[in-house]
Amino acid sequence: GPVGPLKHLSKEALEAAAEPDDLSEWADMQFLLWDAQRRAGVTDEQITMAMVEKLAVNKKRKWPEPKDGEPRLHIKEQPVPVVPDEWTIQDAVKFCRETGREDAGSAMEAWNACRTAMLNGGKS
Repeated sequence: GPVGPLKHLSKEALEAAAEPDDLSEWADMQFLLWDAQRRAGVTDEQITMAMVEKLAVNKKRKWPEPKDGEPRLHIKEQPVPVVPDEWTIQDAVKFCRETGREDAGSAMEAWNACRTAMLNGGKS
């Protein structure tokens, strides 16, 4: 299967990163890609179509400014945090009645402070 050449490819990629002007390292990587593709049973037509489709996806993505020597990973959409609704005093009074607690004001403040922390990613 393709796993052997792909593992070897990761080694060659590190060598190419250490010596980016060494064309023999680039050639090694290309040979290993072709070998892995062949072993996986992927035709040239299939890989070409996959590249066209992937290019269309990548064109729609947001990318950070390039930094020399650093990978340039696309910016992923951040998931919307799931947080409970803010408590009103009525919510806090109901909670205190159900749990036998006395201080609805403190309960409401504590709940809403935790909610705010969740919305801020734990930052005050």
